[in-house]
Amino acid sequence: MEQYGRTWWGQQWLKSLDRIDFTNRLPRGKNYAKKGMVASISIHENSIQAKVKGSRPKPYDINIIVPPFFDEEKKFFIDAIKKDPLLLSQLLNRQLPEELLTLAGNRHIKIFPQSWQDIKLNCSCPDWAVPCKHLAAVIYIIAKEIDQNPFLVFGLHRFNLLAELSTNQLLLQDLETEKIFSIHDCIPDKKYKPVKWDGPKEVPDFSLIENLLPTLPLLFTANPLFYDTDFKPVIQNHYKRQARYEANYIAQLKQAADILPNDFRYYHYTITYNDKGQAAIIAVNGKEYATTLPQLLILLSKTESKHLESGHG
Repeated sequence: MEQYGRTWWGQQWLKSLDRIDFTNRLPRGKNYAKKGMVASISIHENSIQAKVKGSRPKPYDINIIVPPFFDEEKKFFIDAIKKDPLLLSQLLNRQLPEELLTLAGNRHIKIFPQSWQDIKLNCSCPDWAVPCKHLAAVIYIIAKEIDQNPFLVFGLHRFNLLAELSTNQLLLQDLETEKIFSIHDCIPDKKYKPVKWDGPKEVPDFSLIENLLPTLPLLFTANPLFYDTDFKPVIQNHYKRQARYEANYIAQLKQAADILPNDFRYYHYTITYNDKGQAAIIAVNGKEYATTLPQLLILLSKTESKHLESGHG
């Protein structure tokens, strides 16, 4: 089920408009938003243009204008953030601090509308109410956008907070684009030359790795923005099913026929991969045993982790 105003700032957007909704149109607008009646929406600075389907064949035109901040109001936010490292750290975590709303209120700066005079709303429908259900539907869609991008709260006042902070030598480019870790970050540069080590090799015992199944779900919040309900049970059930599948799969591998002599576990084997991903097993006596991935999995399932050594090939 679609939800709106799931973050603190998204909730404030809806609450501020709910307090001045004397015609009770917001609940009807929410149903319109859930049904996908908002055909299109465009946000440019402090102007919102949208088309909402209604009882007539042609969608109704929506126009919403939010008053822009004055220069002294923008300067107030910049100075407040400069003076408080905690505010800046929260911004670095892509969070808009609640304290900013309190500070703005003390200076009578209206981040959210407090009356219909604080925001211009127009709809081409014949309904006399403001907001009508078509405007209310767009208001809910904006709340969802704020949930996903809380900096839109300032953008709607024609105030690009990130750009202003960067201009004032508070470099926050990481807020705009986050670098996602890639497998390519693990691949060394072609010019890299491994250092030869003649000392004793450290053999990792993978059996000592802690079972993180109970811990991993704790990394997720109960209601993340990408899921409409509690996500923790979903990820927990997924991990449990995967753990059962892997246990059954390993049990099947252990019952499979050996691909090497019966005493292969007493030999010292090195598993190497070529650039095409093909695996080979090289025994200490110099013999090579070409193998497929399924055969390799059978070998590993029957070999204790303490008998494995990592190598480079």
